Amino acid sequence: MRSLKNTLPFILPAMLLLNALTSPTSAETISLSTQQSQYRTELYQPTVFEWAENVSNLNHFLLNAYEKKINPTNENSLTHTLFMLPAYLVHLKLSYSIATVVHESGHAATDYLHGFAPYFGAGFDDEWIDLPLSVWDLYLNEITTSGRAYTGVDNPNNVTLTPIMNAQILGAGINYNTDFAKNILFQSLTSIKSKHNLIDFQVNRSLGALYVATNLNGSDPDGDPNRYISALNEQGYDITIDQLFYAHVAAFLLSPSSTDLSRFDADTSIYPHTLFDISFLLPEWFVYLNPSSVSMLTATLFPITQTKFFILEVESVLYGKRTPLELTFSVISKNTSGFSYKGSLNIDTDFNYFAKTEIKKKMNNILSLIANIKYGNNQTLKQTREWPYNDPILNIGVQIHYH
Repeated sequence: MRSLKNTLPFILPAMLLLNALTSPTSAETISLSTQQSQYRTELYQPTVFEWAENVSNLNHFLLNAYEKKINPTNENSLTHTLFMLPAYLVHLKLSYSIATVVHESGHAATDYLHGFAPYFGAGFDDEWIDLPLSVWDLYLNEITTSGRAYTGVDNPNNVTLTPIMNAQILGAGINYNTDFAKNILFQSLTSIKSKHNLIDFQVNRSLGALYVATNLNGSDPDGDPNRYISALNEQGYDITIDQLFYAHVAAFLLSPSSTDLSRFDADTSIYPHTLFDISFLLPEWFVYLNPSSVSMLTATLFPITQTKFFILEVESVLYGKRTPLELTFSVISKNTSGFSYKGSLNIDTDFNYFAKTEIKKKMNNILSLIANIKYGNNQTLKQTREWPYNDPILNIGVQIHYH
C-alpha cells in the first residue's frame, strides 16, 4: 500500500478537477481518434503523441479553471502568484510525468519495430519487472513516486541486436521528447498560444540535454546517452559524449524559444523579421540521435497570413555516417471555410521522401472530423524517427472541443 506522502500529489489535481467541474472556463482541446483504439498507445509515435496532447490539454483545462476561480478579474498580484505557485509546481510534475511516458514510448516503439516485445516497469530495483505497466500506470507512478521508469523487453523471436538497431532504440527516447517539444512550439506559433505550453515545451526540450549531462565524465555508464555513443563507436564512428552534449547546448543557445517567452504568451505579439519582403521568425534548432549519426535540424516559420504558415526544415549530419542533406517543406492552413490543413514533404538530395497530410473539418463548436495519412520509402532520417515503415497508413478520427 502506498504511504500517505505518495498520495499527496493527487490532492491538488483533485482540487483543480473540482474547480473545473464547477466553473468550466477554458477552451482546451481533447482529441479522440481511431489511432488510440486501433494500436497499443506506446508502440507508435502518433498514438503516444495524441495521448500526451490529450493529457496535457486536460491539465491545462484544470489549471485555467483553477486560475479563473481564484482570480476572476485576471489581475496580476502577489496574492494571485502565491495561490498559483502550488498549481504551477504540480503542473511541472505532471508535465515531467508525461515527458517520461513519451520518452519510454520511444524506446518501446523501436523495440517493437525490431521484433522485441517491450513492456514498461518502474522502481530502482526493478521490483515491478513481473508486472508490466500500461501507459496510464507508468504516468500515475511517475506522479506519485520518484522511482526509475524503464522499458524492458522479451525476445520471443530470438532477435540478434546489432549496433545500428541498438543505437536506434537508445536514441529514440530523447528523439521522441525533441519531436514532442517541436510540435508544442509550432502549435503555439500557428494556433492559440498558452502559457502552460511553455512548461510542457521546456520540460521536453531540455530533457535530452539534461540526460546527456548526467552521463558526462564517466557518470552513469549504463545511461542511454553513454550506451548510444558506444553503439555508434561499435559502428566505427568516432564520437564522444562531450560532443553530444555540446550539440544540445548549441541548439539550446541558438533557439529563440529558449529565452523568448512571447512565443507562448497570448498577451504578447510576435513581430517577424523581414528580408526581401519575406516575413519569417528566427530558426529553432534541434538535435537528433539517429541509428548511425547525430544530426542538427533547423526549423524556420514563415507567416503568410494570420491563418496560413510555411515551415522550412533543414537537417544535416554533425557526427557519424554521412547521409544526404534533408529538407522538409510544411504548409499549415487554419480554419478556411471550416477546414484546417497540415501537410509536409520531407526529401533528401537522393530523392528519398516521407510525406504527411492531415485534414480537419469543423462540424460545429464541439466536434471536428480528422483524417491523416503518412507514406514514404523509409530512407530519410526523419521517417526513421517518426514512422519507420514502408506501408502507408490512413487514420480517421474525431476531435472534441471542451469550452
